[in-house]
Amino acid sequence: MGVGAGVAAALVIGAGVWSVVGAGAHPPVAGQGTATAVTVPSGAVAGGRSAPASVGPSKAELAAMTAKAEADDQAATTAAAQAAQTVLQAQGQVRAAQGASQQVESLAAPALARQPAATAPSSALGPVTAAASSLTSASSAVQGDLSRAMAAADAAAQVAAADAAAGQASAAAQAAVGEAKAALEQVHAAVSQVSAWEGQGEAAITAWQQVHSAPPGYFGMAYADPPSDWTVQGCEVITANPGAPAAGAGLIGRDQRIDPVGDVITSVTDTTDVDTTWPVPNCAALQSAVAQTRAGDQVTIDYYHRLVVLLFGQWVPDSGSTTLTNGSDASCPPALTGTITSQLTNNRIQLSVALTGTGTAQTFTAFLDTGAGVTTFPDAYLRSAGYAPFASTTESGVVPGAQVAAYLYHLPGGALQVKDRGSYVPMATGTLLVTGIPGESLTLLGPDVLKHGAKFSTSGSQWTLTPPCG
Repeated sequence: MGVGAGVAAALVIGAGVWSVVGAGAHPPVAGQGTATAVTVPSGAVAGGRSAPASVGPSKAELAAMTAKAEADDQAATTAAAQAAQTVLQAQGQVRAAQGASQQVESLAAPALARQPAATAPSSALGPVTAAASSLTSASSAVQGDLSRAMAAADAAAQVAAADAAAGQASAAAQAAVGEAKAALEQVHAAVSQVSAWEGQGEAAITAWQQVHSAPPGYFGMAYADPPSDWTVQGCEVITANPGAPAAGAGLIGRDQRIDPVGDVITSVTDTTDVDTTWPVPNCAALQSAVAQTRAGDQVTIDYYHRLVVLLFGQWVPDSGSTTLTNGSDASCPPALTGTITSQLTNNRIQLSVALTGTGTAQTFTAFLDTGAGVTTFPDAYLRSAGYAPFASTTESGVVPGAQVAAYLYHLPGGALQVKDRGSYVPMATGTLLVTGIPGESLTLLGPDVLKHGAKFSTSGSQWTLTPPCG
């Protein structure tokens, strides 16, 4: 009983009975015992004879397959080594980026952002941005290394069964793929970390720029250096605008007291970001402190207040806190300019001036005399403008060979104005000590108007008076 060529058949072996089950074969007889199926290869013939078996690869072919597997392994290993080298370079870039990121954070501190001459943190962000770009390129390179390693490993796997050496080479190639994958994960982590630092740095720079470019906080006061013979030194308040932050801290200006002695600021502390205290030995130091504040800042101002009891005065330390607002302090007026209409001897330059007060405003001609000893006005002008003397003295030279009674006055800086290009503008920033002379005496503006460091200069027929803070 035979099977046609090319058809597979199952050989069923039973107890004393056998038959072939296949195309056109008979089924086994029931009850003849347990059957076991044996597959006979296609092409077998009855009687147990078969077609010749195929011949395996020759030794030369095996050697070639092994060599290819080893070459593939070498390619995968090289790709993994390149990926590992890229990781080492990436680690160095991450360290550089971390240092630059820390420098950006340090430079972007709010306290530094307030300083007019602070270094912009953007100057330190360059290495972080460069590292982020380089690591992105490194990620692409390692991805390429991984692709090459995987292709080589796949090729090695196809001949892994050739012999033991080919199998070892295939296994090594797969290990190289694992190393390349690990390298790619490390580079991806580095890209993520440096990108985060770059984003944080950009946000810090934006915040720094907003603080740095914002105008200083508004105190709402005018101020000037006090006389050098006072027992306390600092910056004297001339006027604390009602409702302004300075007034909210309890400060009272010289022009707001019966006795012309304003509160003297000795320090300013900003508690907004970190407690930063600026000593105030003079008004220049106060201006520097003000320049580092911003609207919305919480500040504490330490100052001395002149307390007068029974005609005796004493300095009492005090302090007050306030919140700064937006605005502009008028403590430093712009430089004044004018044209010299008449120039006399003794450095005298004729000016048109105005004297304002609670009474009738007075306008008259005066001479700026930088060599004069004191500023003198007709006493009648001072009284008509609403001023009262605080002391009396005598002056010589008003009447040849005689001394006359004179009176001392304190004038707010804004009370004395000079005609500048058709308009009257304040002549000085601080309180002036002037002398009232009876009669229609010569009106002289002496060094008193320059007492706080203002500078007077001329160029041809033009004159310029620069305020002390300008």
